[in-house]
Amino acid sequence: MLVDEHDDLFSLTISLGNTVGGREDVRSVLPVLFERLVMSGELDLSIVLSMLLREEWRTWPGAQQDAIDWYLEAVWRSLLAFLAVPRVPVDRREDAGVHGTTTG
Repeated sequence: MLVDEHDDLFSLTISLGNTVGGREDVRSVLPVLFERLVMSGELDLSIVLSMLLREEWRTWPGAQQDAIDWYLEAVWRSLLAFLAVPRVPVDRREDAGVHGTTTG
C-alpha cells in the first residue's frame, strides 16, 4: 500500500482500522499518520491508537516500540506545555495590548 495513493488520510485510517491492510502496512504509514495527527485535524486519534493495539505493537522489535513511545511522549509533553501557557481570551486581547499595535 502506498501512502501517496491516498489523498484522504481519514479514509485511509478507517480502512486500516477496519483490518484492510496488515502489520507491515501499519508500520509503513505510521510516520505519516503520526505527523497528520499533530499537524492537522483530519485523523481520529482513537482509530490510529486502536490500530496500534490491534497490531500488537508491543510485540514489535524494541527499536520500533521505543520510537513510538518517544514520539507519543514528546507529543504529550508538547501538549502539556502548550496548555500550561496562559492564554489571553479573544475578547480581552485589545485590552491587553495584544492586537499588534502599541498604544502610548
